[in-house]
Amino acid sequence: MHNLNKTKNKKGIADIVATVLIIALSVVAVSMIFSYLSVYAQNLDSTLSPSISCLEMRTSITETCYNSETKNLEVSVDKSVGDNKISSFTFFTGEETFSCGLACEGKCNIHESGKKTFFLALEEKPLNLKFQINECQNIREIDNIPEC
Repeated sequence: MHNLNKTKNKKGIADIVATVLIIALSVVAVSMIFSYLSVYAQNLDSTLSPSISCLEMRTSITETCYNSETKNLEVSVDKSVGDNKISSFTFFTGEETFSCGLACEGKCNIHESGKKTFFLALEEKPLNLKFQINECQNIREIDNIPEC
């Protein structure tokens, strides 16, 4: 009889240990899923919505001309102080596309506010220039580019 009680006690302890392990594994799994989803949700928010409203941007092209001696299209952009969340400029000149973003260090710094002139190397004077900020669909277009 005494031996039978020991077997029942061991079986009861095994059930408790199994239940505790299942609860611990469930807590670990839920916390891992939560941490993954919270990082994903933060990235998703910044990916889906523009960092600045396309309608609120005040950055604009102030001057554009083609320098036939240097074979550069000179584009002066005035970046407004309030447009500090701009991540990229894209210039379209017919067949050529020039992109300038936060990842481009040195030649194409778009971090500071104020007027900055970009020199786009082109063999021929383009007919027009299209200018896009971030991924906004409202592309600004300039026709009849003068000589510098």
